[in-house]
Amino acid sequence: MPAAEFKAFPKYATISDVCDNCRLSRSTVNRLIKSGEISAVKVGRATRIVTESVERYFANLPRTGIETGVVNG
Repeated sequence: MPAAEFKAFPKYATISDVCDNCRLSRSTVNRLIKSGEISAVKVGRATRIVTESVERYFANLPRTGIETGVVNG
């Protein structure tokens, strides 16, 4: 997704919002919640993800590519 199309997250987001914006499957997001890698809260029957935890999760992933000198392969 081009950077111009990326929407800033509110403080809390639905699972669907995170799936759409991060291009992750619903099962991946649920697994990240269950493992504690991202934080979520329940509001009644609804689950809301703490978006800061998603940003932190991505910031802590290992980097690959030309700028790091590490390429998958």
